[in-house]
Amino acid sequence: MRTAIYVDGFNLYYRALKGTPYKWLDIKLLVSNLLQPQNKIIGLLSPVIEGHPSNELQKYAHFVKRIRKGVLEACFL
Repeated sequence: MRTAIYVDGFNLYYRALKGTPYKWLDIKLLVSNLLQPQNKIIGLLSPVIEGHPSNELQKYAHFVKRIRKGVLEACFL
């Protein structure tokens, strides 16, 4: 069965998880535990956020780190 799971990362990280010990939740691991082994996990889509340059750099560095670890595949919009 085809399954799509959409996680609104901004609302998840900046609203629901901010200030909690779950801020570094591994979404790919969570989703892979919910799906069957034959399902394919596609990745992450994220708009570029304009704002304070250091915040943008931190976000980008976090994504790159997770991509290199194989946790995410990404497409920045």
